[in-house]
Amino acid sequence: MKVLVTGGSGRIGQKLVVELVRKNFDVTVLDVVKPSTGIGKFVMGSLLDPESVKRNTKDIDVIVHLAAIPFDLPKDYKKLWDINFTGTFHVLDAAVQNHVKKVVFASSICTLGIGFWNRDPIEIRYFPVDEHHPTKPTDLYGVSKLVGEQLCYMYTMRFGLATICLRLASVCFTNPNGGASPGWAEEFDRDIKPYYLNPAAAANKPERDWVWEYVDENDVVHAFILAVEKNNVTHEIFNIGAPDTPTDLDSLELAKLYYPEARVQKESEFRANRKRPLYDISKARTNLGYSPKVRWPEMAVKLLLK
Repeated sequence: MKVLVTGGSGRIGQKLVVELVRKNFDVTVLDVVKPSTGIGKFVMGSLLDPESVKRNTKDIDVIVHLAAIPFDLPKDYKKLWDINFTGTFHVLDAAVQNHVKKVVFASSICTLGIGFWNRDPIEIRYFPVDEHHPTKPTDLYGVSKLVGEQLCYMYTMRFGLATICLRLASVCFTNPNGGASPGWAEEFDRDIKPYYLNPAAAANKPERDWVWEYVDENDVVHAFILAVEKNNVTHEIFNIGAPDTPTDLDSLELAKLYYPEARVQKESEFRANRKRPLYDISKARTNLGYSPKVRWPEMAVKLLLK
């Protein structure tokens, strides 16, 4: 099977390409930067060049669309718009023109409205947060991911293109020797780490939006591989997160501390499994075969101990 990975030179992309090649997929990376691994074929190209996107999706079976600006960019929204919105349109349109079987789109929990700029915590209506929870993105990055999901749905309904959207929780990137990886460490140390260590301190702060969910980068790669391998799909959205919550508190205690107005569904399940994830991954478990391996005790050692 021939797989094209847009943004295959990024942090998730390079790990995904290694695993896809290991599983004997014929992999091509489309990016503006050459990957450091040297694994798989590489084509330098921009999502903003529709002819390049069309040319490089010819004879491809599955596209994994990772390429994006992965944060809000308020001082240059035109750039974010071009890459995240127009670029995604070019990928989906080229996929239809070249009879690609499936597109796997990297979406985000930021569709809910999470954003570091936001000084008002988001509204959570109920736990666990499933794929049907209302989406109210509060920045252009989150909007781009929600529009990407809707574009995928439209191309499925209108043209029969199979699409899978993986709505990723906050991805944790770690160094082999411990601590957060470069490029994320400053943000982690400033905005997240203090509240992992003392979750009660985030109770009345917008940072609480980041302290009840997470996912390990390797579990994300596992989810994308499952999506590539998934057959008999039309259009689906899957939450991709960890199998527990990222503090020492029970999940129910965490939910009630941060979002006392939120309704708790299946409360008996939270009492039976005190660390049941608040970001619901049951659909991905059932329909995708997703089984995340990294739990909080292991992640805490990776991130918090150096």
